[in-house]
Amino acid sequence: AKWASAIPSRRNPSRSLPQAIAHRGFKALLPENSMAAFRKAVDVGAHALETDDPSLKRCFGVDLLIKDCTWSYLSSLRTLQEPHEALPRLVDLLEYLVSGPETENIWILLDIKIDDNANDLLRAISCALTEVSSATPWDERIILGCWNKKKTQATFIKAALHHLPSYPLAHISTSLSYSNHFLPIPNLAFNMLQLILVGPLGTWFLKKAKAADRPVFAWTVNQPKWMEWCVRKNIPSSCSSSSSPPHPLSSSSSSSTSSLPDDKGKLAALQSSSSSSSPSSSPALIDGVITDNPQLFLQVCSRIEDDLD
Repeated sequence: AKWASAIPSRRNPSRSLPQAIAHRGFKALLPENSMAAFRKAVDVGAHALETDDPSLKRCFGVDLLIKDCTWSYLSSLRTLQEPHEALPRLVDLLEYLVSGPETENIWILLDIKIDDNANDLLRAISCALTEVSSATPWDERIILGCWNKKKTQATFIKAALHHLPSYPLAHISTSLSYSNHFLPIPNLAFNMLQLILVGPLGTWFLKKAKAADRPVFAWTVNQPKWMEWCVRKNIPSSCSSSSSPPHPLSSSSSSSTSSLPDDKGKLAALQSSSSSSSPSSSPALIDGVITDNPQLFLQVCSRIEDDLD
């Protein structure tokens, strides 16, 4: 999916900037996964929209899974957050993306949760995609993001390949060592928790993905310092000189991330075993930054370019 790769800067085409991928729309400003949030993200310049959510609890205050509700009921709900938006269907988002020239180049990263039966869910997505026509085929505008826990044996990737074989896929992951096993799969991008990409093992993985011509997206990046880190991973002159912010996982206050898997031992072995064919030392690319605030991310990009110019 070349269209999902880092894009040349308008100021200096030799620079590759990560695309701004709006996490559930402009979540920092409007109710997440609402049409208002999607529209606002496009208005401020986002290149892509990410969308997901298996449950109604956080946005609507109802402790139910979407799969267990009828559309008649779902369509009656309004978000807890003002301006109290309705729940859109996938077809509603697709129709918006073919509504005019301002959306014709916007693409979607579908974050497919594992709460449903894989075949049922991918079959339903396939049916929805046939309901709305796009001048640019949907398989050139949509990436299917698949969570695949080790115990599920890549069930969702297999279902996606079966029901939507022409669509590019993204492996969503919080583990470098597990994701490393998916590099041989063609047409597969990597949607990685940003914090695990920090440090030498993260850089090693990014270089391997780049050598395999695989897009890498980082999620969810909301702090300006980490936005800058992502951008500078793509700029040769700044990669060696710019230091990373203190890693949140090294702080005792990072209890929310304390359950992340420790890949150091596994990846050290992988790194050692593949040293004879390691990727080149050119800077690793981050192709997209998934963020609640695409406007802020684009401002960070602009500020960095101001510094460089």
